[in-house]
Amino acid sequence: MEEYKIALSDESPFIMRSARDYLACLTAKTKIVIFPAEGKLLIQHLNATPVDMLITEFSSNYRDASLDGIEKIKKITQDFPQLKLVILTAQRNTAIIQGILKYPLAGLVSKYDEGEELTNALTHLLADGRQPWLSSGIRRLLAEAKQRNVKNRLTLSEMEVIRRIAQGYSLSDIARLRKRSISTISTQKYNAMRKLFLHSTSDLIKYAFSEKLI
Repeated sequence: MEEYKIALSDESPFIMRSARDYLACLTAKTKIVIFPAEGKLLIQHLNATPVDMLITEFSSNYRDASLDGIEKIKKITQDFPQLKLVILTAQRNTAIIQGILKYPLAGLVSKYDEGEELTNALTHLLADGRQPWLSSGIRRLLAEAKQRNVKNRLTLSEMEVIRRIAQGYSLSDIARLRKRSISTISTQKYNAMRKLFLHSTSDLIKYAFSEKLI
């Protein structure tokens, strides 16, 4: 096998070192390089230094989030269609995970899983695995969501309530704007969170940003 080049991109130095150590032990013919976590810089490095696989986090805490989350995945898969893209994520929101899986990924690994999941993913992909590798944590989350069998389609009203909440409006503000009672708006918020398996308003806001609702 020719030298297989893998780029690691994560804002956590600990995760970067751990991932590098796990992957370096797999084969002597694997070359590990470190790329920035910030989306625009990452794209620049991919253009300047072609690699066979990129392992990068789903989202980061950089202030400039114009190329982050879903937008980063979309850009990478469009600009580098031959690249095997493996996403690391701390997301437990199954709606967002399902959104990530709409793109042609090589793998999706939860940051809550054991480090061996990365070597499992690489072994699978080096064996020319055609299906994306899903780590045990990701598979478990998806299985639990399927077992709950809750319909995930939001109504237009629920979507609008989410959008307004993410914009900073209170429930009373939304009720006044939409000419509905506060209890109706509160129910729509609750129903949206139930369908999306979310547990807090902050999770709801993260969902709105990841899905570009605002």
